[in-house]
Amino acid sequence: MTAHEFEIAFVIETVEADDPRIDRAMEALPGTTISGALGLTIATTLVDAHSAIEAGLHAAKELAAADLAPLRTYPDLVSRQDIADRVGMSRQAVGNWVRGERHNAKPFPVPVTLVAGGAWLWASVVRWIEETGAAELNESALPTLADHCVLDTMMRQGLSRFNVFTLPVGEPRFTAPEVAVTVHSDDAYVAMGSIDTYTLAA
Repeated sequence: MTAHEFEIAFVIETVEADDPRIDRAMEALPGTTISGALGLTIATTLVDAHSAIEAGLHAAKELAAADLAPLRTYPDLVSRQDIADRVGMSRQAVGNWVRGERHNAKPFPVPVTLVAGGAWLWASVVRWIEETGAAELNESALPTLADHCVLDTMMRQGLSRFNVFTLPVGEPRFTAPEVAVTVHSDDAYVAMGSIDTYTLAA
């Protein structure tokens, strides 16, 4: 399994720009940025790892060690205009993608929410663009919606319960008492049987 640079964002408590905890977080996680708007403070991290879960768990633990414990992950949701701005195309062109009027052999991702005409997970849009060649992008690897769900569940259950191991595909990668996350492919994480067991299913 090849390591990639993953970009994963978390919601953290509100902090002042000169808070020393920010420096500690940036020292542990180089490339981290802290931003805030409308009452949300977001820590965006860059981590080299074999999977988004491995990257997210490492980043979350380092933020917690810096006393900036993440409250949850922050899915990067984008509107049609956001997509157009990021890929350098018109909103109309993106609308054609959404309606299936271009690249109809590969349907455009389903939106995460229908608010304001639809909002999509940027990671899903990036994957679609890369698979169809609809535009040129140079993005870090990004967590899927399933990755966000698993990471949020891990944070609710307590980060200290989980450890990160670099093991072959098919072997437990994240373990804790009564918890095992098994890696089978890069597609989607599915809760199997118990909320304490996660399996990466094709």
